[in-house]
Amino acid sequence: MVSVRPFSAPRLVAGALLAFAMTGCATLQPGPRAEVQTPVASTLPVVLVVQQQEIVPDVPATATAVGAQFGLIGALVGASVQSSQARSADERIGPLRDQMVGAGLSEAFEQAFREGLDPAQWGAVEFTTTTGPGPMVPQRRTLVLTGRYALSYEADHAYVSLIAQVFDPNPQRPSRPVLAYYNTFFYIVPIPGATGDKDENDIAARAYGGERLAADLRAGVDELVRMANYDVGAFNETYLGERRAVQGAVGFQAVGHLIRVDGDRTWVRGTSGGPLMSVPSE
Repeated sequence: MVSVRPFSAPRLVAGALLAFAMTGCATLQPGPRAEVQTPVASTLPVVLVVQQQEIVPDVPATATAVGAQFGLIGALVGASVQSSQARSADERIGPLRDQMVGAGLSEAFEQAFREGLDPAQWGAVEFTTTTGPGPMVPQRRTLVLTGRYALSYEADHAYVSLIAQVFDPNPQRPSRPVLAYYNTFFYIVPIPGATGDKDENDIAARAYGGERLAADLRAGVDELVRMANYDVGAFNETYLGERRAVQGAVGFQAVGHLIRVDGDRTWVRGTSGGPLMSVPSE
């Protein structure tokens, strides 16, 4: 059984995406890759958490966080502003969401991970799905996968993401399992024509179309499987290399360690390790 090490647990929010700044480019060279010798477990229960049936807006929690700094009244004001932003974003995304009815992205998650997890890396998987996380009291090492897909608040990009967690039983405190592995994965789809103005970005997103965006996100789900297979094989890898910039479509840029260039997609890991992102190569 491979020796695992925990990653730090970054939050799955827009800030994690925007930590990879925009503009610029650089010549890229791939970093080293350590091959795994044994799978995570000989037999690995896998629980896929399916909580989403339609695309949602990714509303930053800035207003709530700022308001909380000013006591109870500030927290109430911040929560009110946050709620207003969420309602506005939900209304703005409505036309695109209607175009994506029946896209089957939740089903795409199940099919991709049921069929695509590499047994050489993870072990023989025993696959189940659930609509909510519920209590996690594993009897043996267990992989929990949680997927999400969203349109950014600014409507300049969409993304599909994955949280992957491996839990070990904790005999002393069964209700507090040991987190043996944690990482997040993102597949970014820039919206062509997005200019920075929210109204113009909304128009660009609707023009891009729900059918095309759904197809891009389904391709992203397949990519997430490959990224997870890669990442678990890099448990004991020390991520080396210089800081690099990867320029993508509509000026998207990710700064971090180059992992792989595969045609029109490039994988970049954050400068401090952990999260792995797939962005357009050009």
